[in-house]
Amino acid sequence: MTWRTAAAVDDAVEATRRFLFPFHPVRWGILAFLLFAMATGVSAGVWTFVAADVFLTELVGSAGIGGASVTAAALRLAGGAAADRLSLAVAVVAGGTAVALSVASLTLRLVFYDALETSDVRLFGPFFGRFRQAIGLFVAVVTLRGVAIGATALAAVVGVVSATPIRWAPIGSLAGATEALPVESVVVAWALAGLAVLGASLALRLTYEFVVPTMVAEDIGVLAGWERVVHAVFTEWRESVAYLVVHSFVGLGSTLVGAVVVAILGMSVAAAGGVALLLVAALLGGLEALVGTTVGLVVGGLVTLAAVVALLLLTVPVAVLTRTYVITYEVAALGGIDPSVQLLDVGSETAAIDGGEYETDAEEKAARRE
Repeated sequence: MTWRTAAAVDDAVEATRRFLFPFHPVRWGILAFLLFAMATGVSAGVWTFVAADVFLTELVGSAGIGGASVTAAALRLAGGAAADRLSLAVAVVAGGTAVALSVASLTLRLVFYDALETSDVRLFGPFFGRFRQAIGLFVAVVTLRGVAIGATALAAVVGVVSATPIRWAPIGSLAGATEALPVESVVVAWALAGLAVLGASLALRLTYEFVVPTMVAEDIGVLAGWERVVHAVFTEWRESVAYLVVHSFVGLGSTLVGAVVVAILGMSVAAAGGVALLLVAALLGGLEALVGTTVGLVVGGLVTLAAVVALLLLTVPVAVLTRTYVITYEVAALGGIDPSVQLLDVGSETAAIDGGEYETDAEEKAARRE
C-alpha cells in the first residue's frame, strides 16, 4: 500500500523549490512578511487586549480610582462612574484593535495560500479578494478557541469557585450550587474540559492546515471548506492518521535543520564581529580605548548593529524556506487525502520568475479568478 501522505514529503520538496527559486529578494521579502503575520497576528490581537487591560489598571490605580480595567468593563457595563466609562471605552478600542489584527492575520494566511496556488506573490489584490473569507474564518477560529477556554473556565469554576465567595451574581450562584458536589464530579468536569480542549485544538489545527487551503483552492467559505475536509478526513482516516505521524517528523526535522543553520550563521556573524572589534581596538590603541572612549563606544555599537542586521538578513531566508516547506507538505498531503483539492501543480513546467512568467496551470487559475 502506498501512503500518499508519506509520498507528499517528496512532492513538497519539489513544490517548494519551484515556488521559492530562483531567488528574488522582493518576492522573499513579501513571503517573510506573510509568514510573520500568520505566526503572530492572532497573538498580537490577544496581547493588544491584555496590554490595554494592564495599562488601564495602572492608569486608574495611579489616579486613586480602584476596580477599573478592561476585564472589569466586560463584567460591569452599567454604572455612571468615570472609571467605568473609561474602562468601557478602552475595552471597545482594544477589542476592536484585537479583532482587526486577527482578521488581518487570517486574511494574510489566505493570501499566502493564494500565492502558493498561483505562484504570483502579491499583497493588496489577494488581500481584498480574500477578506470576506477571512471574516468567516475568524468567526470559526474564535468559536473553537471559545470552546476550549469556556470548558477550562467552567471546570475551574466547578473545582475552585465553590469554596470562594464571588460577588458577581452569575458565578456566585453557580458556586453555591456546586458546593455540595463530590470529588468525582470535579474530576469528571476536568476530564470533560480536557476532551473539549483536545477536540478544539485538533479542530483548530485542521482548520489552519486543511480548511484554509481548501477555501483557497475551491474559492469557498469556511463552512463549505469544513464540510469538504471533514468528509475527506473521515473517509480516508488511515491517511489522516499517517499524516499526523509524518507531519510530526516533518515539523521536527525542519525545526532542527533551521536551528542548526541559524546556529552556524550566528557563530559566523559573531566571529566576524569579534574580529572587526579587535581590529578597531588595535587601531584605537587597545581594548581599554575601545570601551573607554566615545569613539570606541560608537564604533563598537555600529559593529554590533551591523552584526545584528547581518544575522537577520541571513536567518530570515532560512525561516522562509523551512516554514514554506512545512506548509507545502501540508497542502501536498491534503491533495493525497482529497485528490479533488489540488493547490499545487508539482508536475507542471516552471518558467523564469524574473521574466514575469510562472507555471502554466497557475496562470490559468489566476486568469479564471480575475
